[in-house]
Amino acid sequence: MGLFFGDFFFIFFGLVMGVACVVCQRRSFLGVLLSLEIFTLILFSLFFVVWGGMCEVLGLSLIFLCMSVCVVSVSLGLVVKLVRSSGGDYVSGLCL
Repeated sequence: MGLFFGDFFFIFFGLVMGVACVVCQRRSFLGVLLSLEIFTLILFSLFFVVWGGMCEVLGLSLIFLCMSVCVVSVSLGLVVKLVRSSGGDYVSGLCL
């Protein structure tokens, strides 16, 4: 299956919005992490657009989603630690 125009537009629009969100939220650590989740969703949708007809990809996509959930949980733990230690999640106010 090839990429259709609608699929390409969805992926391109998602990537542009992801980059725009990262640029707009670059001072907030939580905002950057949530913006990076857009890239995870785009990659997940790319699995089904490119390899949609194959059943073998379902296991790979499940592993990808499990790893994504693990990354998000570790990142959320880092945000909680950062908020407890410095009182906020603003990266510009940190003294490392």
